[in-house]
Amino acid sequence: MLEAIRKNKRLLIAAVILLLLALAAELGFVRLRNRETDAAVPPGEESEAVREIEDGEFSGWEFEPRGENEYHALAYNSYFALDALDGLWVQNIEVYLERDAADDTETVIYYDAVVDGTRGEYIAPLAKTAEGVYTARLDAQQLFGLRIFPTEQVRSTLRFYGVTLNPYVIREQFSGARLLLWLFILATIYYLYTFVRNRIAQKGRKVPGWFGWYLLLQTAVLFAAFQAPRMFTASAGMETLLLLGGFAGFTLLYGAVWLIACRLRTAHARLAACILLCGTLFSFASAPMQAPDEYWHYLRAYSISCGDFTFDAAFEYPDDVQRLIDLFPGNFYKEVQQKGTGSVIGQLKKYFEQSGSPYTGKRYTTPIQLIFPYLVPALGVLVGRLFGSAPAGFYLGRLANVGLLAICGYFGLKWAKRYRGALILTALFPLTMFLSGSYSYDGCLLALLLLYLGLLWQDKLSLRSAVGLALCFGGIVAIKPLYLPLALLLFTLPKESFSQRNGRGMRLTRFRVLVLLLAAAAAVYAGTLLYADWFMRGIQPVGNPDGVNVAAQIRYVLSNPVRYALTMAVDGYMNAFYLDSLGLFGWLDANAALTGLLAPALVIIVAAFYADESPLRPKADRWIFCGTALLVYAVVVTGFYCTWSTLGSTSILGVQARYFIPILPCVCGALSAVFGGKLRFVPSAGAGDSALQRDSIVTGLCAAASMLGAFELGLLYFLT
Repeated sequence: MLEAIRKNKRLLIAAVILLLLALAAELGFVRLRNRETDAAVPPGEESEAVREIEDGEFSGWEFEPRGENEYHALAYNSYFALDALDGLWVQNIEVYLERDAADDTETVIYYDAVVDGTRGEYIAPLAKTAEGVYTARLDAQQLFGLRIFPTEQVRSTLRFYGVTLNPYVIREQFSGARLLLWLFILATIYYLYTFVRNRIAQKGRKVPGWFGWYLLLQTAVLFAAFQAPRMFTASAGMETLLLLGGFAGFTLLYGAVWLIACRLRTAHARLAACILLCGTLFSFASAPMQAPDEYWHYLRAYSISCGDFTFDAAFEYPDDVQRLIDLFPGNFYKEVQQKGTGSVIGQLKKYFEQSGSPYTGKRYTTPIQLIFPYLVPALGVLVGRLFGSAPAGFYLGRLANVGLLAICGYFGLKWAKRYRGALILTALFPLTMFLSGSYSYDGCLLALLLLYLGLLWQDKLSLRSAVGLALCFGGIVAIKPLYLPLALLLFTLPKESFSQRNGRGMRLTRFRVLVLLLAAAAAVYAGTLLYADWFMRGIQPVGNPDGVNVAAQIRYVLSNPVRYALTMAVDGYMNAFYLDSLGLFGWLDANAALTGLLAPALVIIVAAFYADESPLRPKADRWIFCGTALLVYAVVVTGFYCTWSTLGSTSILGVQARYFIPILPCVCGALSAVFGGKLRFVPSAGAGDSALQRDSIVTGLCAAASMLGAFELGLLYFLT
């Protein structure tokens, strides 16, 4: 007891010392940061730091002045220049500029300055903060010259009124959030000292590893949150929010990782927990409405949450929903963020500022004519509506979709006894996580696919399992009929997997189960069409692009099979068979480059982990996997060729990497068969402990790749 009190007393003393040192560090930081500001602008006299420079003081390169602040651009890289600034101290700048509404090119400035003791030419994007006002943070101890590039359009006319240097002066204030950073830095230094001391002087004494890694990583996260507002215009002025959010978010993330690694004992429970974790990260990392066609899917889920199970073009969506969609158009990263006309945080602020006022913009509707893929996210929207906020309901609907995938992944892996690696890979693939963390009906399709694979790869196929297979397959085909060839995976079932039906002597066979699958697919698909036809009120389905004749294109493919096969092969080759777009998120505009590079390698690694299973499986499986994958690829590509490409075209439009996620288990299974017996990462495939170890390692690898994708996506949307 005395020993415990003595230890706690030491910890308390150490905590008090760390807190005092952190207070000293914060006070010293505030004093040092304000020294330069106070030297340039004495407190109480901030107006002396403000300098307004009119457009007449700038020299224009390839601009033709037309009077009354109007200028005509004559070249692609026209700019306004000012070189007589005499080394002014400048924290920030406002540029007053009006352009044509259609001119949304990125606006940047180059400035010759001394920043953090280094002189050079720096670049800063100008973010639109108000109508006709663009702002940038410079933090220049000395500013010597400016070049403003307002447009990339040739022969366009704009109005330029000049700039204001230091329209507002930023002085550091004592920050409790920043105090947290200094506390973690000092605690990390103390931990490292203790770790080294114990290693050198007291080798038998251990320091908790999980706690140490938490200190190190949390310190890195807080330091990044501290630096971000000083580096990225989109996060300027958000230091406190980023520090507190980084602390809370990483603590929850680290706690979830610890829970999964140390407390969950079964592979299927770990898989479900990883799906929840990665899907949640993607749900919040992706800006609203940024999955492909997400606002259509969101509106369908919203109407269902209101109790409307019909398809009515006259359905009235409330103003807050319409405003949220209007503020976050598709291709937001490319069309809004990169061009400096808005940011995710800025648009969310604008939403809450306008909340309560009438919405007078464009009214949005949805042409989607399905119900069941949206039942689960509609529950999330229904709960969110109780809070009276469209964003709350929007994110809860996304999380509900993640929960659906987690439940299906849990039971799918619990039932599967073969090809478990292929199922884990499909469930935790970065693109799968991105789609499940959205309103896309691909989330429901992939959840059904996990159940389908789990039922398919059991040891024994009972009548109940066969009915479950049929229902899952029917749902998949009803959402996207192009996946009909997945029925061929039934032939990976060995004869020994079929059991008798209720002891009546009638055995399930491949042929009978295949007929059941096809019948279920036809019934569910026809049922959805009939339901839509009965309850359609004025909704116009999505049409084909101009110049596309579907019937003529189908006849062309059937009458020219060799020529079309060559077109399909060449187009696939020119697009790297879509392997280079596995990290392409958003509306195909947010590229998580590192995730895209690692995703193909992840497939190979997972296949190699399960290579020692191949001697236990029929050799015919590899050919079934290859044939199914090729057939699904051909059907998907041909479907888009007939509905998106003009007659006889040599290119195929509309195809995206996400359409090939259902062939991931086929690719993984085929690669495992190719590696069979040559690679063994975990010996003794049949041993329970080693099998659990292998499933856990693969689950961790796939989850790490998905978390990396969510991290990259969050950086794109919230910092750049």
